[in-house]
Amino acid sequence: MAGMDTDPTLGRAVDFINKLKNEFNWQNLSGETIMDIGCGETFYCSQAIVHLFSDFKCLIVSDKSADLLRWRPPQSKLFENLQKNNIIKLLVADIENSVFFQDYIESVDKIVARNVLYQVNNKIQALRNIYTTLKPGGAAAILFWLDNPMGTWTNKILSTRKWSRYVDYSKPAPPSYFPSEFQEQSYRDEMQALGCREVYAVTRRKPCSYSSHEECQGQLLQIVDNIFSIPPERREECKEDCLRTFKQLVGCNNGGPITFNIIELFLHIVK
Repeated sequence: MAGMDTDPTLGRAVDFINKLKNEFNWQNLSGETIMDIGCGETFYCSQAIVHLFSDFKCLIVSDKSADLLRWRPPQSKLFENLQKNNIIKLLVADIENSVFFQDYIESVDKIVARNVLYQVNNKIQALRNIYTTLKPGGAAAILFWLDNPMGTWTNKILSTRKWSRYVDYSKPAPPSYFPSEFQEQSYRDEMQALGCREVYAVTRRKPCSYSSHEECQGQLLQIVDNIFSIPPERREECKEDCLRTFKQLVGCNNGGPITFNIIELFLHIVK
């Protein structure tokens, strides 16, 4: 979702893959099949894998949007050659729908799903599909928001009758946002019930703040401009509405600084 991703760079994806390499023993992927679920329009995790590992057997780059899979890393001959040689494969698949993964049951050694499950309504089903896709002994690393007030605010604005009429359908639709119904322990219990040999789960709170109300309002308007076409005569009203709604949502109605937490869950499982 425009303006929502707090880790929107290739460097952050490299950090994520390095964490798996250094802390979870993803040192040697020689001859292994890897799957990047929800690669998005930037392929950041896939690029990081290609950058950090050179001897994997196959990298399956997956997203439910065929349009997103048309993107290629600019001027990346390595990525291009790996795809030509069928080492990188593109897969249009919805992680919530097990039918898409029937051909991959117990066939993948490593799976990454970074910043994608917040777009999934049935997260438990998605995790079950990930588990089913893994080979026995295979591992998966999943990072997603349990709660992001910016996403909740966007959903609220999109559902407000006053502004929903101005959604501009000629613009790319923002990803869906579904805050989690469950907390860390529920996901840990589910993975253990499936039969995972190892389950590592940790919740992290990422504090966010704006130096001024104007800075916050500017961020909110950036999101609005990516989704709506607000008439000029209503723009000021929209600005005030956006800021007021967000302040109410995060509990900053007393005139103090606008602060909130993004809560994310990191899961590492071994089948």
